[in-house]
Amino acid sequence: MDDLTKVLLPLLVSPVLGVIAALITTRYKLNQEHRSDREKEKEHIRLKLLNPLLVASEDLLGRMTDIKRRRKDSAKCGDMKRWFKDIKDKMWRDPGAFAFWANDEGYFAISTLYITAVYFHYASTIRRNFPFIELAYGGETALLSHLSQVRISVGGKFGIWEAMQDSLGAYLATDGGSVKNYRQFCEMIMSETDAAWLNRLIDFYRDVHMKLDDHLANIDRSLKELIAFLNTNLRIPVTEYWLTEASIAGLRQREVPPGMVDQLAALTVRGYMDEVGFVDALVGCIGQDWTDDYKPSILKCANRRLVKSAVPSRHESID
Repeated sequence: MDDLTKVLLPLLVSPVLGVIAALITTRYKLNQEHRSDREKEKEHIRLKLLNPLLVASEDLLGRMTDIKRRRKDSAKCGDMKRWFKDIKDKMWRDPGAFAFWANDEGYFAISTLYITAVYFHYASTIRRNFPFIELAYGGETALLSHLSQVRISVGGKFGIWEAMQDSLGAYLATDGGSVKNYRQFCEMIMSETDAAWLNRLIDFYRDVHMKLDDHLANIDRSLKELIAFLNTNLRIPVTEYWLTEASIAGLRQREVPPGMVDQLAALTVRGYMDEVGFVDALVGCIGQDWTDDYKPSILKCANRRLVKSAVPSRHESID
């Protein structure tokens, strides 16, 4: 290599290397920014859509389980029918009287309608404006499939028609993009114009005592599968409860009816159950009234554990 080449080569190579280094640095920064944007989008979807959908699904499953129990008790089934019938039959022209009723005797009926509509809101939002969602299990296609299963199980000739589910969900959207609260929902029921659009929802629950067990079982199963799917993808462990001998001893130290505690001792052989199943077992053991009154104390004394949720296969039955 002559002297001229030795002089010129560094002059030519150095700028090229600088350009290459700059390109690599720029590409690295762009990749980092893109990755950061994707993480922010995933977090936004999780907080604004998937987490609320999970809560709404759990609320609806809990309420449907409660309704199935009340159907088996003639007195409580009669109360339930009357509450939903009152919503349709009474002309709530006195906002004050309705507010008292909706927050007292009528709370179960009104909150059931609200819980259902809130679920429809989040489910229909995902179906209507479905974004790209990165899921650890199954992908977005599986999520849509689970939503469709719930949609079909709730729908049908004697259910809440599928297209109407989307409309009921849309009614809860506010101009600011949030969800109407319980009070705003009550105001819809009092409105002569808005209330007519809630008729099918009210009729579904007013006539719930006439539903086939298979219909309600399908709703139960599809919601459980959706909840398990969301828990797995959101990496949210499920809390399970077990009344042990120590739990019974703890309850005897609290201000609860001794006769109730004696009956609860029968549950010590059941082992761990998820919260819905645990509460259902409590009602079967001590009745709805004692469960409603003393559930916080019972949950406080029960053993608890966190379990990672596993997504069941399509062919696996969830009891």
